[in-house]
Amino acid sequence: MALAGQIAIVTGASRGIGRGIALQLGAAGATVYITGRKPLQSDSSRDQSLPGLEKTARGNVVRLEVSERGGKGIAAYVDHSNMNEVKEFFERIERDENGRLDILNIFEAEGKPFYECPPEMWDEVNNVGLR
Repeated sequence: MALAGQIAIVTGASRGIGRGIALQLGAAGATVYITGRKPLQSDSSRDQSLPGLEKTARGNVVRLEVSERGGKGIAAYVDHSNMNEVKEFFERIERDENGRLDILNIFEAEGKPFYECPPEMWDEVNNVGLR
């Protein structure tokens, strides 16, 4: 496994591109921390067709589909717009992984062409999605 022993973070990994990236990292043998917002904060609370972190975790926050593919999946609720939560999350990884972090995957998208988005969207992408 090419990434055995590597530590990765994938933000927004409960669905879509982030989920796919997390699954592939797991298939390559990585330990993958996936983040998502708490159920009442997430889009999945308003649209039941969207899987949330709980569904990706298959009923157990630490037993993710990435684990089923050969890696180690660890789910964490993190609102990346909240600096205290972000700080606590990275402190947890520093503590649990002895300061090691090899792969950081972040992504933010609005689901429509950039030119159709209001200018304020740029602030959200940079201040939340890339944090």
